[in-house]
Amino acid sequence: MAAIDFPASPTTGQTFAASNGITYMWTGTIWVATAPSGTSPGGDFCAVGVANAPAAETVQMLPVITGNSGGWYNAANGRFTPPAGRYCLFAAAGFSNSTTGGVGVARLRKNGVIVATQNSNWYTANAVTEAMVSILADANGVDYFEFVTAGNIGTNTASNMQFSAFPVSGIKGPPGDPGQLGFRLLQRTAVSSAVADVKIQNIPADINDLMFAFDLQPVTNAMDLVMQFYNAAGTLMSTAGTYASATTVATHTQTTGSAPSVSGSATVGVTNSILMNYSNATRRILNSTGIQGRGTVPNIRGAGVKGVEYQSNYISDDGIMLMAVTGNGYHSTAGAISGLRLVFGGGNIASGAFSVWGSP
Repeated sequence: MAAIDFPASPTTGQTFAASNGITYMWTGTIWVATAPSGTSPGGDFCAVGVANAPAAETVQMLPVITGNSGGWYNAANGRFTPPAGRYCLFAAAGFSNSTTGGVGVARLRKNGVIVATQNSNWYTANAVTEAMVSILADANGVDYFEFVTAGNIGTNTASNMQFSAFPVSGIKGPPGDPGQLGFRLLQRTAVSSAVADVKIQNIPADINDLMFAFDLQPVTNAMDLVMQFYNAAGTLMSTAGTYASATTVATHTQTTGSAPSVSGSATVGVTNSILMNYSNATRRILNSTGIQGRGTVPNIRGAGVKGVEYQSNYISDDGIMLMAVTGNGYHSTAGAISGLRLVFGGGNIASGAFSVWGSP
């Protein structure tokens, strides 16, 4: 596959739909994969209400009756800002007035620009007519859509209105397609040049459980990989004495026919983060091969303490042993968390990837 030609001099938050089918966003440091082009992690809603349709173009702000688990539609300003993907949008408005010969207009706008419109006439005083409009539209994750009405008469009688949307490709709605077990990709961070950490913050409001996977190489040899949480306010929790972790490790010298040895329930002195490897002399991470693993963080919105269970494997920093680690850890302060951070204890990340999935 040809190399991806990313835009030069991007601004923070800028997105780019690459030729490999992945949409990327510039964080200010690196391009982060956000979602496959044309797919959507949720984004459905239906809002219905009774409202006026004055002559001037007016954004209709309607109460939600179903969907909208991620808060994509804001009833306070009438804006629908869905996750990146492709959507079918539908809107309808009723029009009536005591004047004979009126025209009602229903429109959909994207980022303030009209993208679809439909007119409807009533020919008899006090008669009711309805204008309906729909469109298939792409969204990049920051695009917003509005339902607006207009007319040729100063005041139209209040009548029924509707504005709704649903994704037409990828993961459909919060539960996900059959076989997806409700999990969807929230973020994939690919590292090609040295960075201080990899992380996910501001996890969508409909997500309660997390799965993650990592494959990371440190710049410096003999490093430890650690995880930290962000609290509900988005503040990194890194105070010493607030974390605890324990690991069990099986080691193997990679000699054919040799038996592995197991060390159980090893505790470590790291208390400002959760250790993701076996921290011991000559048994830390070899920088030329890095560390691979995966884990889970359940119930991130719960009121209790938050913990992680994980597995990892790597070559020891002296290049002798395969280290197969099973571990867990927790943060002692109770309360919800809003993000995760992986960092090497004494140096930058040279290369690799970090992916996070979430489930309602």
